[in-house]
Amino acid sequence: MYLPFLRGIPMEIGMSWQPTWKSTPLNDNFVRSYGLAVDDKVDQEASKYFKFPNIFVNLKHELAAFIWNTNKIHSFQDGFFSPGMLWSKSVFFPLDRAATERLANLSLEHFEKSVGPWFSTLLSPYRGVPLVTGRLGAVIEGGGKRRVFVMCNYIKQRLLHPVHDWAMTVLSKIKTDGTFDQEKPLLALKQKNFKNCYSFDLKSATDRWPLSVMYTLMSMIWGPTLASSIVNSSLGLNTILVNKPLTKRVYEIAFLTGQPLGFHGSWALFSLSHHYIVWLAASKAYPGCNSPFGDYALLGDDILITDSKVANEYKILLDRLNVKISIPKSLISDNGTIEFAKRFWTKSMQIDLSPISLRALLSCRTTVGLCALAIKYDINISVLQRLGGAGYKVRARLFTTQSKRWERLKAAHLKPVRSHLLPYEWWIGRGMPLNPYLKGKIVSYLLKELKVKELQIFPKDLVFDGEVEILERTVLRQWVEQWLKWLNWYHTICMNPDVSIKSLIDSPICATSWKRLETDFDLIKFGLIWKCYDMGAGWNPSTTPQWLFDPNTVIQFNKWILGGYTGNDFIMSPVEYQTTGKEEVGLRL
Repeated sequence: MYLPFLRGIPMEIGMSWQPTWKSTPLNDNFVRSYGLAVDDKVDQEASKYFKFPNIFVNLKHELAAFIWNTNKIHSFQDGFFSPGMLWSKSVFFPLDRAATERLANLSLEHFEKSVGPWFSTLLSPYRGVPLVTGRLGAVIEGGGKRRVFVMCNYIKQRLLHPVHDWAMTVLSKIKTDGTFDQEKPLLALKQKNFKNCYSFDLKSATDRWPLSVMYTLMSMIWGPTLASSIVNSSLGLNTILVNKPLTKRVYEIAFLTGQPLGFHGSWALFSLSHHYIVWLAASKAYPGCNSPFGDYALLGDDILITDSKVANEYKILLDRLNVKISIPKSLISDNGTIEFAKRFWTKSMQIDLSPISLRALLSCRTTVGLCALAIKYDINISVLQRLGGAGYKVRARLFTTQSKRWERLKAAHLKPVRSHLLPYEWWIGRGMPLNPYLKGKIVSYLLKELKVKELQIFPKDLVFDGEVEILERTVLRQWVEQWLKWLNWYHTICMNPDVSIKSLIDSPICATSWKRLETDFDLIKFGLIWKCYDMGAGWNPSTTPQWLFDPNTVIQFNKWILGGYTGNDFIMSPVEYQTTGKEEVGLRL
């Protein structure tokens, strides 16, 4: 009733060895501190590169931690199915529980017979090493708030990635969900002029949310076997490492309730199960009702309910789940005043009084960040430039020419809506067709900047002989495939005589160094777009670069005329030329 589209969203599971340049729980330097040694040659090389943690060296540690965790799960009683069930390539269809059960068991059988025993041979050198599947980290957000997250085991992350993609696709189809558009559910409620509104604030919802709720929902969709592998084993049964700077000593911890944010699928499945609780509350408030309840808005742990009966049942259900509602932070009104996703609306949700928080201002100093504020809070360009640091002299020239920084902000703020996008050529040309010479100049610049760079493979002495073969079949192979895709794209583009700027911006660039870098390739493309925009300043379709001709050359454009025996045989243009004496003006083809 609530998810009529669910059968049309299959889930394609299976292990994929996409390399990552992010942190992993077990890095080589940490493991070697517990006495792990390979051989003198490898150990000596590893001491040179201990400052460069990377998945190519850490893969063996992540494999050992994964198989240790899997073997531990196998020793439990019935009710816990191994994450190895997600290993083999399979396609599962929602609500087809019989077929899902059969395929899941076949996948688990293949893992236990062919994959698991070989991985178990990696465990012998790791005696005394804490083989954890996660490590706690913290980041300071705007306003000084510290948010704790988990850096997750590489193997589990890759196995859970298809689950994350599937759950996010489902959330994108739910009209009352604000994951992809925070205002979409609010605008739907705004049209109904509700008076009684309940904006509840949940205390540590993601940390306290029971896994049993997520398991129940996934069991109804996929059956208990696959649900146990995803929720109970892959998300729930993890040992987390805590060390400096969070604690002075090294500890191993586990979550008694909830699941750590950081694993693929944890937030998406939490949001989906949160919807499930609202639907359950609606069925209890209106038993026998055959139409779905849609008078609410939800975004993760943010919830707005506009029905008193459903809100009361929702509070009862959360109390039974031991999830607390912070009443002082919640907003309950009888005049349509709500707070949702940092937005504050009043008078039957008709007036937007959302303030711009100091935290948002501190974290949005770039062009993209300021434009995100403008979209969220409906700020005009003058105020936006003021928030960006422009003084009254700069804003006085708002409708004339400003510096490159403020011209970029105006261009980003005044861009058309997504459904009416202009081609890049028109955007660079300020709403006009791009000058052909300028386009060629931009294409040449982009081809130079996006030229394929040579791969920098890790030193061979950094890994032992058997490990090289493992890497060539896993992450190294996938990395080379990404690079070859980039190489094929580049040479295909170079041979195209009429390449578009958009096709250049959509280049499949990838990392070229084995060392972990903080490079964001989307930001690289974003910078290239603005470079192209700056190159278009002062150009129009009739502009001709003066340095191509002699400064004294005068170019005269005449109308074309038809010529030949019939008058339609060919085209010629009349050109006047100076003659000695009184000669007539002739025609030159």
